[in-house]
Amino acid sequence: MSAFPTAIYCQNLDGIPVGLILLQQPRETRIDKQWTVGVDLGDASTNVYIQKRPSVVEPLPLRPLHLKVTKSDVPTRFPTLIEYFIPETSSHQKNLCLSAMF
Repeated sequence: MSAFPTAIYCQNLDGIPVGLILLQQPRETRIDKQWTVGVDLGDASTNVYIQKRPSVVEPLPLRPLHLKVTKSDVPTRFPTLIEYFIPETSSHQKNLCLSAMF
């Protein structure tokens, strides 16, 4: 994807169009500093550390990378995301190890 999407095309389970959700463009982030980044690809999870200034190393704070465009409860949101938008690695595995995604 070369640009942030401007809208989400919505359809029902039969493929019939039911609407369009217009998305607000996020503000552009400008980076004017230089960091050193270290990535630890562990067996159970991946850790990312940054060094902004000499001799100060800290974990990189990561926030969820999904954009919530409609109001939904957490108990229904995550199962829906996993069911419809996150591909399974195998037919018997339904759980997603989120710590390994970062």
